[in-house]
Amino acid sequence: MGPPKLIEKRAQYTRMFLFITSLNFLAPKKEAAPKKEPPKPKETPKKKEKDEEAEEEDDVPKEKAPKHPLAALPPSTMPIDEWKRQYSNNETDVALKWFWEHYNPKDFSLWRVDYKVRSLSTDD
Repeated sequence: MGPPKLIEKRAQYTRMFLFITSLNFLAPKKEAAPKKEPPKPKETPKKKEKDEEAEEEDDVPKEKAPKHPLAALPPSTMPIDEWKRQYSNNETDVALKWFWEHYNPKDFSLWRVDYKVRSLSTDD
């Protein structure tokens, strides 16, 4: 295949090419808004029919939006924002001490996960 060929000559643009490409960046002209028609007089019999339909629709119970699945859980007693501050601003030993003082197993569950990841320092 060999080494790639590099450009030997710089691109030259004509004034016409620059003018045409600059047109692409201009905002399009806004078309004149269509003239509005005068409002038509409303017919009263149709209103009555619509009112009757609306009354019928009111009789049908509307479906409630589903609640979030975790909304049924009680609020946590552990201040999560304070835990984030402790962990971010203090040494790990101090933060873990604070965590175990405020941890309530009824609010949260802890999980330990061991990942099977190859170490970068060993050659396999």
